[in-house]
Amino acid sequence: MTGNLFGLDEVQRQLREQREQIEQMRAALKEQTRLINELRERMESAEQKQENRGAAPALITEAAYANNSPAAAARQEGTQLDARLASVTEQSKKTSEALAKQLGSMTFGGDLRFRYESLSNQQNGLATSGDTTGALGNPLTSRQRFRLRARFGVRGEIGKEVEWGLRLATGSFSDVNSTNQTLTDFFSRKPFALDQAYVVYKPSALPGLRVQAGKFEAPWARTEMTWDSDVNVEGFSESYTRSFKHPFVKEIAFVAWQAPFLERNAAFVLRADGTVNLDESGRAGRDLALYGAQLRARLAPSKHTSLTLSAADLYFSGTQFINPAQFLGANVQFPVTVNIPAAGTTPARTVTAQVSVPRDLLVAGNANLGFSTATTNAINRDGRLASGYNLFDLVARLDVARSKRWPLMLLLNFVENTQTHDVVTAGPGGSDILLHNGEGQGYWAEFQVGRDGTLC
Repeated sequence: MTGNLFGLDEVQRQLREQREQIEQMRAALKEQTRLINELRERMESAEQKQENRGAAPALITEAAYANNSPAAAARQEGTQLDARLASVTEQSKKTSEALAKQLGSMTFGGDLRFRYESLSNQQNGLATSGDTTGALGNPLTSRQRFRLRARFGVRGEIGKEVEWGLRLATGSFSDVNSTNQTLTDFFSRKPFALDQAYVVYKPSALPGLRVQAGKFEAPWARTEMTWDSDVNVEGFSESYTRSFKHPFVKEIAFVAWQAPFLERNAAFVLRADGTVNLDESGRAGRDLALYGAQLRARLAPSKHTSLTLSAADLYFSGTQFINPAQFLGANVQFPVTVNIPAAGTTPARTVTAQVSVPRDLLVAGNANLGFSTATTNAINRDGRLASGYNLFDLVARLDVARSKRWPLMLLLNFVENTQTHDVVTAGPGGSDILLHNGEGQGYWAEFQVGRDGTLC
């Protein structure tokens, strides 16, 4: 940035002074207008009286509008005030244009939210049975908590082709699914971190094209069955939207995205005897990313009806190499990798180990650890996820707006994981046993009557 950026405070001060001058002039102009209207009413009243007495109205008019009359003086002062107001407005416009050339136009926004939550019917993860306190399946004490969300953002434009945005939000760093912050931890300061930061390029030579990079809201149409609305992706997205004047087909859009979500250091993984395990080295060094594309169409079956259809494919690359937490007895084991950098002629190495954490610590409500005992992902006998993730996602949304006050919305969502695999477990004598996995499909429906904020 140049020194012009650090003079922003001075420019803003000048703009504030100009706004104050404009407001003062507007108030003076309003007072002058009131005085002129009052004098005009007096003249009209005097004319009416003279007409009733048979006097010539022309003489009254000439006397009222003479150069030395109060009305003429007020009219002249008002003209001068208009000129001064126009001069200040023009100067303010020039200052704003100079600031926009340096930084681009900017808009600020934010919100605060405070809410109460009650969590009941929580289950303990201890692998015990019976009526023992804290046993598996026994409900834990319900949680009562207050939560706060604070967000602050700024958006701007640089010319006509570039947009940018920046947003900060509260929330635990380890929980990407929520920007809420629980009121706890002995009045500690609450985390406030980067929630969005992106740049958008919209070339004027190709209207409808939009290229985005950074950390931003998921760009495809979706429901919370497949993607939480609070999770912002990181990476790149490209979209092209074409509008039509056709009576039935209104818009067609194509969206693609590339979102890396785990970067790993490439290194050798050693066996117990110190030799290099090439297979595990390849697994440990592979980066993970989400790739996807969506085709979306907006149709108009009738004047008051809109139908939006979308088909998407979301491919999570490398998820089969994830080692999730495992439940073993009274502990939860997490895979830990230690990277040893290269030194001299010795190449970089990676040493893997398992760290055990007592389950009681996890179910005690300490969210700052970032761990969770809840899992719905099937795991093979080697501790890895049994299935990959390639989601074929279909969404249909129908909007009926016959009534402006009570519009109707119906949404249906179907998703299928084409990478669903059977689960491999240990059988007699160490043999593999396949357990059928029928959890590869999902269904979702939404129904709304009225606009947001309207009681239904």
